[in-house]
Amino acid sequence: MTSNLDLNGLTATVVDFTGDKPPAGKTQPQRMIVATIPHENNSWFFKMTGDAPLVEVQKETLLQFVKSVKF
Repeated sequence: MTSNLDLNGLTATVVDFTGDKPPAGKTQPQRMIVATIPHENNSWFFKMTGDAPLVEVQKETLLQFVKSVKF
């Protein structure tokens, strides 16, 4: 799933991936959330990965952190 996040005049793209089943050696499917912020011909990346249920619990914390970024 892809969405946008407004950051004081900049737009971050947020991509949210969840695996269908647990990988070998894991008990939970894995999930990754990546936020990309373009700034002055560069891209800043913020990423969180882990067990899908844990990432779900922490998703809003990550997004609040990304919103706090100032250039």
